Formats: sequence, C-alpha cells, structure tokens
Amino acid sequence: MAKKKLLDEGGIVVWRNHDFMHFGIPQNGRYIDGVFYGIAKLFGWENYRGKDERLVRIFEFPQTTVADLAQELIAKFGLNGLRIIGALENDIKKVGITMHIIGEYDKEILKNQ
Repeated sequence: MAKKKLLDEGGIVVWRNHDFMHFGIPQNGRYIDGVFYGIAKLFGWENYRGKDERLVRIFEFPQTTVADLAQELIAKFGLNGLRIIGALENDIKKVGITMHIIGEYDKEILKNQ
C-alpha cells in the first residue's frame, strides 16, 4: 500500500514493457514472441524451431542425446555443469522452453504438435 500511495501522491504511472516483447518481433508476415525468439537466437537454435512458427519455444533437433545437448549448453555458455534428471543416454528430438505461462492459444497449438 505504501508504494501505491507514493505513486498516487506523486502522480506517477508505472508502465511495464514486458508484454510488448511477447508480441513484438515481425517475421514472415506475423509478429512472434520476442522473448523466445531472443532465446532461440542466443542458443543458436533458430533453425530448429518447430513446425508452428507462432510457438517459438518448441525446437526440433536432429536426434541427439541428453548428454550431448548438455555438453553443448555447458560449452556455449561457459557453465560449470547442469543438473539433469533422467538418463544421459536418452535420445532427444524435441525441446520445449517451459519457463513461462502457457496460455490457451499455446495449448491449442501444442495439441497439434
């Protein structure tokens, strides 16, 4: 309440720019999620985006293993290691970044993946 009071008394408006990035990257005649587009670019995974380019947090890889993908990420980002739950020898074909709320729109797309 103290913050709200300070804002009201000072005539201050707070505008969060977070949501803008989720709609702000024009590509192929559409606007796609800029946050996950940036992650794909940072990871070097632009060419691995899934079939539906609206859902830029799903990536489809040539078959690799958990261990190989972990080593790639460790090397790329200079990490000391990664915590992995599961078998290192398991094959991976598809990766999803799940660090964000998935809305109804995304759920509809995911049903068809």
